[in-house]
Amino acid sequence: MARPFLWVVQPNGHVNRKFDVGDNGKTKSGAGAHGISLFTSLGVAIAVQISWTINHSIGWAIWHGILGWIYVIYRWIVGVPGVS
Repeated sequence: MARPFLWVVQPNGHVNRKFDVGDNGKTKSGAGAHGISLFTSLGVAIAVQISWTINHSIGWAIWHGILGWIYVIYRWIVGVPGVS
């Protein structure tokens, strides 16, 4: 059986695969034990880019980045203003 892991984005921009569960079955703790998954960080990046393109506002970009995939799906359903 494969061991569960997370894609961890480090402060220097590198993405590493970290195993969440140690060999003894206990969850690891300390620096680098937990991180943002690659799927989540991709949603944040797409949401921020869409928000910046539409609003040109850092505040809205941060808020939409927090919402992540929810905002991306919303924009996919509703569409972009001014585009027919």
